Amino acid sequence: MMTLRRQAITTIATGILAVSCTSISSPRTSLPIDHADRQALAEENCSRNGGNWVLRGLGGHYFCEVPTSDSSQACTDSSQCQGVCLAPEGIPIASRDIVGQCSALERPGKCENFLLGGVVRRGCIP
Repeated sequence: MMTLRRQAITTIATGILAVSCTSISSPRTSLPIDHADRQALAEENCSRNGGNWVLRGLGGHYFCEVPTSDSSQACTDSSQCQGVCLAPEGIPIASRDIVGQCSALERPGKCENFLLGGVVRRGCIP
């Protein structure tokens, strides 16, 4: 039982880290870009897009938190939001015909109950 739990935690952590990698658009050069340069470019790109560069997550990684303009609007599916359609607190998973609210950030960065077609689901959104 403990082994399955460890495997699940490892799988989730790996997925979060893989999704959290920031892609950086830069002209092709023959010189490699080191980690500090990549981070500086990502932070600059984040700011340029109206985001806040913050330290968070399991591994203490930086993320770009981009606020949404549709925060708190009613929704039944994340496709209706710039971020995620969050389910109201206390509603059981798999409940149907639920109306939630759009998230304040494009990527809330935590485990939340969200809505998919009006049905409450649980997931970690990096």
